[in-house]
Amino acid sequence: AFFEIDLERQRNDIEVVRNYASDELICRLDPEQLQQVILNLLQNATQAMPEGGALGIRVFAEGEHIVFCISDTGVGMDDEVRNKLFTPFFTTKEDGTGLGLVISKKIIEAHSGQIRVDSEPGKGTRFYVNLPQ
Repeated sequence: AFFEIDLERQRNDIEVVRNYASDELICRLDPEQLQQVILNLLQNATQAMPEGGALGIRVFAEGEHIVFCISDTGVGMDDEVRNKLFTPFFTTKEDGTGLGLVISKKIIEAHSGQIRVDSEPGKGTRFYVNLPQ
């Protein structure tokens, strides 16, 4: 249910593309903590698209895992930034704390999951959250 956030109302220059698995996917987790992770990734994605773009929310099964993919067509990141993303207090935002992704990673790992990122400057970013079923 928390994927149904009305991002279009906040930013009408961003197209939200949702793609959810047709099968019911079940995993054991704290829904409030997962919501915190997803909201952080959604906020980061919208902030990475100051000129607008497409925000993707995809949920699917991959082997024994459920995967949440949050993607954007924003500014992207180079290797130097990508390698520091999960470092406490590292931020590229003027008003950022550098803790959102650090906390998100700890939450995912506490649920025996993993988080990874793919990004290319000028082409956007994809965060993948893998959680065991």
